[in-house]
Formats: sequence, C-alpha cells, structure tokens
Amino acid sequence: MTYPTGPLRMLVLGLFVVTGVFLVLWTWSALGHRAPSGQALRYFDRQFLERASERATWYYLALALRNAFVFGTAFVLVRSGFIVGATENLLTRAGASTHSGVTRAFIGGAVASFLWLLAVSVASLPFQYYTGYYLERLYGLARMTAGQWFIDYGKSFLLTALVTVLSGGVLTLFIAVQPRAWPYLAGAGVLVLSLMLSYLYPVLVAPMFYRFRPLEDPDLLRDVQELARKAGIEVSQVLVMEASKKTTRLNAYFAGLGKTKQVVLYDTLLSEASREQARLVLAHEMSHYKHNHVLKSVILSSAGALLAFMLFAWAFARSFPGPSVRGTPGTTAPPCPVTILVMLLLFLSLVEFVTTPAGNCISRQFEIQADLDSLAWTGDVQAFLDSQVKLARGNLSDVDPPAFIRWFAWTHPTTLERLELALRDSAFDGGD
Repeated sequence: MTYPTGPLRMLVLGLFVVTGVFLVLWTWSALGHRAPSGQALRYFDRQFLERASERATWYYLALALRNAFVFGTAFVLVRSGFIVGATENLLTRAGASTHSGVTRAFIGGAVASFLWLLAVSVASLPFQYYTGYYLERLYGLARMTAGQWFIDYGKSFLLTALVTVLSGGVLTLFIAVQPRAWPYLAGAGVLVLSLMLSYLYPVLVAPMFYRFRPLEDPDLLRDVQELARKAGIEVSQVLVMEASKKTTRLNAYFAGLGKTKQVVLYDTLLSEASREQARLVLAHEMSHYKHNHVLKSVILSSAGALLAFMLFAWAFARSFPGPSVRGTPGTTAPPCPVTILVMLLLFLSLVEFVTTPAGNCISRQFEIQADLDSLAWTGDVQAFLDSQVKLARGNLSDVDPPAFIRWFAWTHPTTLERLELALRDSAFDGGD
C-alpha cells in the first residue's frame, strides 16, 4: 500500500475535499440556465449566443467528468499500491534489482512515472477525444479527421512521456540521494526544465504539429516595424501557422525565450481579419514579447512547484519521522523512493488542480496588460472591438461564462470584459 499516513494523509484528504467541492461547483455552474445577457446582445445575435453556450455546456460537463474520473483513477492507483508493485515487478524481471541503489532509484522512478502517465492518459483519453475532436467537429471548428487527431495525440503523448520519464527518474534520484535537500533540487530542476522547454517549443515541438512560414504581407510587415518601434523592442520572427488544414479557429500566440522568441498568427486569422484587426492582434502578442510574459510565467510556476515540494516534504517528515537518535521503537520507517514518488505524483496532481485559479488570475493580468498596450500602440478602439467580436465568432466562444467557471479556468478575460475594457480605456483617454 502506498497511501500516505499521518499529517501527509490529512493534507491529501484535504486536497481531495477541496477538489470535490470545486468539481461540484463547476458542474452546478455548467448546468445552470443562462439566458443571454443584455450586454452580450449588444454585440452578438441570440442564435450565436445560444449555440456557443450549448457547446460550452457540453465542454464544461465533459471536463468535470474527466477530472472526477482521473482523480478517482489516481486514488485507486495509489491506494492499491499498483504502480509501486508493477514497477518492482518490472525491475525484477529486467534484472535491475541487482543494480546500485542510485541506478535502481533512477530506473524505478522512470518506470513508475511512465506507468502513472499511461494510466492517467488512458483514463482521460475518451474525454479528450470528446472535447478535442468530437465537439470541435460537431460545431464546425475542426477540419481534421479522427485519424489525424489520434496521430497528433500520439505525438503529444510520446513527447510528454519522454519528459515525464526523465523527470521522474531524476526526481526519484534526488529523493534517494538527498532525502532532506531534494525539494530544493527538484524546484531548481523544474525551473531549468521549464526554461529549456519554453526555449525549444517554437523550434522543436510546434513544427511537429503544424507547418509555419514567414509573414510576407508587406503592409503587416510595416505594421510590425511601427509597432516594434512604439514598444521599444526588436521582433526577430513573425510567422504564419498553417492552421486552416486542421481547424477553423482564429488565433495568435507568442512563444519562446531569447533567440527563439516569435509571434505566430494563424492563417485563418489573416484570411478572415482586416488589416486593422490583424494589427491589433499583432500589437497584443508583441506586448507579451515586450514584457517577457513567458519568462515570468515560468518563474512563477517554478516557484509554485518549489513551495509544493517543500509542503510535501514537511508533511512527509512528520508522517514518517524514522528512528530517533537512541533508536526509540515505534517509529515509522520511511517508504522506498519509488513509493515516495508515487505519493508525490498524487499530491502534485491535486495541488495543481486546486491552485489553477491562482495561476489563471495571473494569466488574466498579463492579458489585460497586453490588451491595454495594443490599444495604446494602435489607438484604434473600433478595430479592437471588431477584432474581439470576430475572434469570438470564429471560435464560437462562450463570451459570458458562469462566474465560477470564469474564475477557475479562464486564462484570458472574457470577450465581454475585453470589450468593456476597451470602452473604459477610450473614455478615460477622452475618447481619442
């Protein structure tokens, strides 16, 4: 059995309770009747709002079921000791039991991490297919076939598995070799890994899923130069992603660190938006570029991971104090490093879920800053309003989601919030 005891058990149970409360509130919010608000009807017709709300409701319910099923699966895996038992069995069959403690800890952590990822992925796959393909196809947002979706899913799983296996092996090694200092080593490892992945994503990962080409529109290139001058930055790359082969969604994003920084526009956005609207989107993404939002997000998430490691280590030390100096009987011997890793994986999964609102609150502040910069640099409030309406229509967005779901899951302000932000900002500036 790998289920934690003592203070660590109480901490995990508390996280499960909070998780359950959040899932109940989420489901209740998703099922609540929502008539289109007067504010929403100022910008969108009733038919669009009802269709977008219908799609969102099914999406929200699927997410609630996925999380409930995944956390239930994780609990069973840990409570039954299946992951640890299967890992020990595989190590014995492979002859790894004869290796040194350090080597065995690394291999054991790698195997246990993979088994954990595999189990959780299998549990969530039906829900991911439903939300990521079926609903997208049903509401006209996806152009890819089911086969193409599974190919992309397989690529994503293999990449995730590679990172998970290496991370799990190294983390278990830290636990085995440095039982007191491992939280700090793990926190530093998360920071290094996050920086590396953020740096490599635009040049290594994204091209595995989409094709990219340089932005060639001469008018937009001139806009890039003008906006870069106003922002006081140098933009090395503006790329167009050939998203239209897989989706009808309109989008843009900023990614990368250092020399790999790039602003990316979907080709669907360029084909649907006017130059003024595309210019607003460019300005928004260039604000992320200017303010190093990717780097700040990495640092903040790594700091959060460090705090989680420290909290787990504190609770663990009080749950498994080990023998005293005089060898007082009755103390609890600590479990093996692989068992500790499995407990930690469950703990981190719960912490990540319950702290989602905090991370998303920070993300929304970054997005508000980028919106305000785009308005300041372009001075085109009407184009901002038009672009937000077009993006919402193109993505069939829930422009006015339930309050709890918005608080918990929204990484961006809602469409209505962004529209009102632009109007307030223009009024504050005297309507210029």
